[in-house]
Amino acid sequence: MVQRERAAQTRKRLEDERARAAEAQARQEQTRVVYTVASLVAQFSEQELPVHHKRPDWGAQLLGKHVAGRTGAMRLDAVDRAAIWRCLDPIRTARPQLARHVFGLARKLFAFAVSRGLMTHNPVAEIERQAVVPKPPSRTVTLTDEAIRFLWNDFAIDTP
Repeated sequence: MVQRERAAQTRKRLEDERARAAEAQARQEQTRVVYTVASLVAQFSEQELPVHHKRPDWGAQLLGKHVAGRTGAMRLDAVDRAAIWRCLDPIRTARPQLARHVFGLARKLFAFAVSRGLMTHNPVAEIERQAVVPKPPSRTVTLTDEAIRFLWNDFAIDTP
């Protein structure tokens, strides 16, 4: 008889603990913040851009327009390479330098999210910079004889 009472008490205690754990998990699910790309851009613009960017206002404006403007309502766990390309494709041909800059900012943005534990991987890290916009070929300058004479005479040093 004593064993049955102890077994019943143990069962009751285990059921109570399971119920408390389920309630705690439900509360935690309700209070969990769902991060979107727009909220990440806002947090990154406040905390990281002023420290690491020469012109934080301009960087925030670019991220807001080209990244948050196109994927702002998207949850962070849903962001993939295709979403990043949707941000970059409209500006790749018309403004390649801007596309390169937005790509660099997006790479830093999602690296920030990974470092803060908001994402498990950086979708921009899978994209190579050359794939976004290849660098233009370097230019070579050939001086004419007249330009060489001008430079030679202009920089000539009188020797004793």
